[in-house]
Amino acid sequence: MRVVWGATMALNRASQRVMEKVGMAVAQTLETPEDMLAVEGSELGGYRYEMTKERWAERRLDRP
Repeated sequence: MRVVWGATMALNRASQRVMEKVGMAVAQTLETPEDMLAVEGSELGGYRYEMTKERWAERRLDRP
């Protein structure tokens, strides 16, 4: 596996924080899919977070 990724709405700060805490970073901003436009806050779009295998290995080495 080379990359682990996750996506969340821009409005969902809690999910963003979880992905940041595990070492993921924003890789892309996302437009809202048509089937999600009725969801409150969907007009803000979303974010795709990811962490590469190399970044994961670096984080493991940084741990005490």
